[in-house]
Amino acid sequence: MRDFRIVKLTLLYLISLNAHGQTSPIKSENKYVNQESHAFGLDEEQYSEESAQALINLSENPLDLNQVTREELLSLSLLTISQINNFFNYITIHGKLISIYELQAIPEFDLNTIRAIRPVVTIHPSDMDRIYQPLGKRILKADNHYLVLRLNKTLEKKSGFDKNSQSAFAGSPYHWLVKYRSSKSKDFSLGLTMEKDAGEKFSWQPKNHQYGPDFWSFHFTIRNQGRLKNLTMGDYKLQFGQGALFAAGFYPGKGFETITSIRRSDLGIMPYTSTSEHGFLRGIAATYQIGRFSATPFFSGKRIDANLTFDSLRMTHLISSIPESGLHRTATEINRLKSVKEHLAGINIGYLSKNKNLRIGQMASLNQYNLALVESNQLYKKFLPKNNRNMYLGHSFSYNWQNFYFFGESVFATNGGYALVLGALAHFTPQTLFSLLFRKYHTRFHAPYGDAFSENTANNNESGVYWGLKLLPLRNLNITAFMDIFRFPWLKFGVDRPSAGYEYLIAFAHGITRHTKISGLVRQEKKDTNFREGSDNLNRIVVKQRANYQLRFDHDISQQVGIKTNLQWSSFEKAGKRSNGFSISQDLNFNWRGFRISNRIMLFETEDFDNRHYRYERDLLYALSIPAFSGSGYRYYTMFQAKIISNLSFWIRLAKTIYFDRSEIGSGPDRISTDHKTEIKCQVKYAF
Repeated sequence: MRDFRIVKLTLLYLISLNAHGQTSPIKSENKYVNQESHAFGLDEEQYSEESAQALINLSENPLDLNQVTREELLSLSLLTISQINNFFNYITIHGKLISIYELQAIPEFDLNTIRAIRPVVTIHPSDMDRIYQPLGKRILKADNHYLVLRLNKTLEKKSGFDKNSQSAFAGSPYHWLVKYRSSKSKDFSLGLTMEKDAGEKFSWQPKNHQYGPDFWSFHFTIRNQGRLKNLTMGDYKLQFGQGALFAAGFYPGKGFETITSIRRSDLGIMPYTSTSEHGFLRGIAATYQIGRFSATPFFSGKRIDANLTFDSLRMTHLISSIPESGLHRTATEINRLKSVKEHLAGINIGYLSKNKNLRIGQMASLNQYNLALVESNQLYKKFLPKNNRNMYLGHSFSYNWQNFYFFGESVFATNGGYALVLGALAHFTPQTLFSLLFRKYHTRFHAPYGDAFSENTANNNESGVYWGLKLLPLRNLNITAFMDIFRFPWLKFGVDRPSAGYEYLIAFAHGITRHTKISGLVRQEKKDTNFREGSDNLNRIVVKQRANYQLRFDHDISQQVGIKTNLQWSSFEKAGKRSNGFSISQDLNFNWRGFRISNRIMLFETEDFDNRHYRYERDLLYALSIPAFSGSGYRYYTMFQAKIISNLSFWIRLAKTIYFDRSEIGSGPDRISTDHKTEIKCQVKYAF
């Protein structure tokens, strides 16, 4: 049987070579996931650095297809339920895969699917190195073992760097990053990150909780040591259920992928590798497995930024707000640096059925600050937590039955709040896929580390129903759509009454040839909002409607040269007044023998800030750039990447925005007294 599979695999490979001009159709020119393809159609304002970093981590530590779990494949948002079922059925019948080319023998795994997952999957011939080599040696000899140094600067002077300014920055205008990591999938991960933002001061003041650079992050993880499946010390995140209580990893949300992207996978403990200075845990967590049951206890204790106010009646400080910017440049920002202690502890108990189709989770968690929260006089904040302690009890499940997948999570808090998420994915035919999700977040619910599917930024004061559809009428044609209807039972920021709204998207992607692709979408959103006109001090509620239209053309002129054209239109209407926006960009990218040059020039024209355009840009490895553009002007960037020697890579990126309608950019300490802004970034990566 094995000899027959080898012969069959060889024939598949030879046929592929002949059909595609002596070039393997599965081979990927870049081992990293195409971030731009994932970002297309998303709400770019909510596409986080953590999601981008999670994709890079997958590229650097690809999933071994001979050891992968159903949850891990689902977390990619690249495979349908039917494809995943076919994959595991094939493994059950034929045994472990011999080569990546064998995927072509699995039903519904066409070349487009294989190319999409190729950067994040692999097949390891043996795991004997992990068994026989000591951990220290494996860390030093890991394939993914590197050091990154980065330096950024805005060339124009911001007002905050004027020492006579009332909001003067304490430090230099340079932003720099040092990042070290050594890791191997399902074995270990070791990482250290140090970062200083522009304007922050490099200072050693232990009494003020500052140790050189503004931000430090460290983690050490070991995996699969017998029943001990994961032990992580340092900084980490948790992903259980649908993310209502703890969320981590890649999660695109509402966008072009309308089916698999609405759910989260039970990935458990994940090392924290991002540079965002909030939203992570710091302490220790472990997963221990006995049979079909697993237990994940976790503890976190760290200081967080907070704005404080003094209560003269209680003679103590109270927390007025918890900012998430992570910036500590001005005196005001420095005063909130690590001013509050946060402690968090809990446990998750998981069960996986014998056939691995049913997964159940139970979680308990306690979150506590050393100071109480101040009661806000703003009516929309009436139901936010006021106590410094809150306990949560969560339940989650997922069940796969044939080509149907059901999932859900419920969380109850001691302050009376709760969250509920229920969803289903259906694969009716190979050409017709459907998704459905219902969520309800009580006005009193507040989970600082949660990020479940929602319209609001936070998972509270919301209920809604989402429908998703994907049609594959032709081999190289995808048609996707979603409709999301939501309601906010209580007041929210900018809306002084209970409100409602809806959002929908219709999109397509057509591969005209292997080297030419055209994509487009229509996206509309309608919500209630406050409106104040003239000298009237009273808000009235009106409907605001935002529409976005995109058309993108991709073409590979040759293996070395590619072009990309993107057109975007938008409109915004409120209280009978309508404004419009437009942008067009042209990319020209070169790739030749380890040298990469990425170029873009973009022209934009929007009538107001409400019509701003978010545009994904290619950036340095481990960096994310999705700037917003409003007003009138143009922007260009060029990025050069080269592998100087076999283990040393270098990047330099120059980006400049020129405005036609203003003589200064930004406000406050970030104000620049010119009509242009120029950013330069340099990065070096040394792979050991």
